[in-house]
Formats: sequence, structure tokens, C-alpha cells
Amino acid sequence: MGPHRKRYETLFREMAAKVAAIQDTDGYWKSNLLDPKATPRPETSGTAFFVYGLAWGVNQGLLERTMYEPTIRKG
Repeated sequence: MGPHRKRYETLFREMAAKVAAIQDTDGYWKSNLLDPKATPRPETSGTAFFVYGLAWGVNQGLLERTMYEPTIRKG
């Protein structure tokens, strides 16, 4: 394990929590994450990448399945 792994794991968990919190009710993330009303249409590529990243985190044991599975499935 590299000397910076813990730091990156912490950063990943923080980013995952924020990404999950800003998912839209339709399951997508919008192009403008900070102002979703500015570009209200769903962004499919970004949504796919977020879903993949969250699922990867769950499968690696870095994220809690019970917390993130609903977000992953919704996406």
C-alpha cells in the first residue's frame, strides 16, 4: 500500500458522499453540478461515470453498500 493511499481513500469517500447527495430525482446528474437548473437536461455520460465510480467503491469495500446501492440503482 502506497504512503498516500489513506488520503486518497478519504478523498474518494468525501467525493462519493457529495456526488450521491446532488443526484437529481430522475436518477441523473446534470452537466452543471453546482447549478443543475442552468442545464436541466440529464447528462448520460457523466451519470454513467458516477454510477461506475460508486459501484467500484462499493465492490472494493470503500463505500457502504446499504448507503450507496440506492443511488447506484437509481442512476
